[in-house]
Parts: sequence; structure tokens; C-alpha cells
Amino acid sequence: WLNRCLNGHAGCHHEANGQSPLPTRAIWVGDTDDDVRLVNSEGLSAPYVCLSYKWGGYIPDCITKTESLQRNLTQLEWSKLPQLFQDVIHLTRALRIRYLWIDSVCIVQDDKSDWAKEGTQMAAYYGNAFITIAAVRAETPEESLFSQSAAQDVPHEIVPLNPQCIPGRVFVRLGKPHDNDWKALDRSTTPLLTRAWVYQERLLSARVLSFTATELVWECTEDTTCQCVLDNHTPGAPAHLVSKWHWPSIAHEEQTVYPKKVFSNLLLSTPTPSLQQRMHAWYNLVNQYSVLHLSYGTDKLMALSGIAKEMHRIRSSTRYLAGLWEDTLLPDLCWNSSNKGTSNNGTALKSGEYRAPSWSWAAVDHRFG
Repeated sequence: WLNRCLNGHAGCHHEANGQSPLPTRAIWVGDTDDDVRLVNSEGLSAPYVCLSYKWGGYIPDCITKTESLQRNLTQLEWSKLPQLFQDVIHLTRALRIRYLWIDSVCIVQDDKSDWAKEGTQMAAYYGNAFITIAAVRAETPEESLFSQSAAQDVPHEIVPLNPQCIPGRVFVRLGKPHDNDWKALDRSTTPLLTRAWVYQERLLSARVLSFTATELVWECTEDTTCQCVLDNHTPGAPAHLVSKWHWPSIAHEEQTVYPKKVFSNLLLSTPTPSLQQRMHAWYNLVNQYSVLHLSYGTDKLMALSGIAKEMHRIRSSTRYLAGLWEDTLLPDLCWNSSNKGTSNNGTALKSGEYRAPSWSWAAVDHRFG
């Protein structure tokens, strides 16, 4: 999948050599026997991996705070790294990449100024990453990135009985075809995808490799596929989503199932989608985003800011106003709110803490409609 993307996908805009500006800090993973440490990497360029994961209320011992910053810059003790982080370090090394970005380690968690600065850059960090590893199955970093495959999912080698067979090794396993409503990354079965910050991490990353409970799922600008299907086949994706760049009339359900593909098509469409199409595309994005969970309600607009910035590429003649757009302000103001499908159980629509102007959908906790 990666080689096909690097060698054949013109729409996957990453530089051929993978060189990108590194975040302010990154984890140096080195080779197999190297010590792992946090490094000040601002101003440097190199390929790096991002981890998208769910904290789940778990606070890793390796978390970076003001008092532990210098210690982490010297060495990150392996025994203090949770299983998920250890697994991702092994995977990063296997990809022959030396830098890894994990928010809890690379942002000083108790420094409000550092969090404010780095929080606004997170969308760029994921957008510039060579690849994002998504631990969609794991509830907390204590769990492994990997899962045990069921016996029927493990390929078995066939021993040829005919001595005249062409030399080679053949492996087979049971197929698991998806239907047209492909649910390999369904929020109901993937804890990570219920998180609001993860929504823009997924949409803005050049490439995402998701580790689900049963298989790997690949998403990039030009492709969506998984282990259970043949090469060059996008499981269940409607033909108008896998064709060359154009913006058809996309059903809401399709944007829910294939958000990264639809968002990429929107940004790269030729000609540029009409104002009405751009307006409804934004409504669909916000509708999906508004049901996702945030630990801190004050992050509501920040966690969508990267998507808004990308959307501004095709709405550059107007202003972005706290979740709404000036050139469609009147219809944008006609939003309504419902608690159907939301991730919280609260009954109050408006939060007691300021997060957005009262006229913005971002001021409430329930689904945007």
C-alpha cells in the first residue's frame, strides 16, 4: 500500500523523499538498540510518524511536564512507556523512520503557553507526517497496537500435490468481503473514532494506517483499502468516489463512511465546487464532528481549526467566523441542535464555560443539524 502510494499517487501530495518540517519536539527512536529520547526538533526536516490514539483517562508515566522535560530530553525510560507507545516505536523503526510524534510526550502538558502554541499546530503536524498510525481498537495506551488474529484469518500455505506446478509458495485464507456500506472504521466498533481531535487527524494526514481488532485499514488521498480485499480494489466505495477529482452530489451516508476520500475530492475538485456544494459539504463535516467527544469543551473550535484552514483554500474570498462562513452566514445561522447520536449524556444545550459565541453551533454540546 505504501509503495503504491509513494510511486503512483499524484494526489498524495507528500514530497517523494518524505522530508517535512519537524514539530517543535519529537521522539528520536533511532535504531533497534538506541535509547529513545525527546528532542528539540524545531527547524529540522525529516520524515516522521504521528500516533493517533485514545488517552482513555490513562496518564502515562512518560508524560512530559515541566519537571520531567529535561529528563525526557535525556532519555525516555523504556519501562515507563506504555505498551502502545512501545509498539509504535517498533513499527516506526521497521519503516526506517527515526522520528515519532506523540502528543502526551511532545507537548508539555502542564504548561498552558506550550499547549496553546502546540495545540494550534497539531493539524499541521498530522498533515506533514509521512504516515499516521491510528490505534483505533485500543481504549488506552496500556493496550497493544496489535491484536491476536483469529485462526480463520491467518493465511495458510498450500502444499502443491502436482510436481509439475510452477515453483513458488501459495497462501490462502477465508475472505471477509465488506458490503457497500463499508464499516471497517465504524465509530460503534472503534473507540478512537469517537474522539473529536481524531477527526481532523484522520482527514488531514497524507496517509493513515489504522489497526482495527481484525485487520489493517489503509487510507490516503487516492485510495481506501483493507487486508480482506484484493489489491487495487476499494471495498464498497461508490465509483464516483474513486474516480478522478470531481465533486458529485455526495450522500450524507457516503461522507460518513468515506470522510477522508470525500474531503480530498472536495479540495482537489476541478472545477471548484459551487458555493452551495461547499456550504453543504461544510454542514456534513460539522454534523459528523459535533457528535464526537472532547475532554475539554473549550477545544471545540481548535480541534476543527485544521479542517477549517484547509476548507478556506476553496473559500478564500470569505471569512471563517467561529464555525460559520461569512458568504453563507444567513443559512449558517439557521442551525439547530439535537442530542440524537451525541457522545454525552448531558441535557443542557449550552455549556457553562465559554467556547464560542452564542450564535455559533460550537457553543452547544449536541449534534449540529
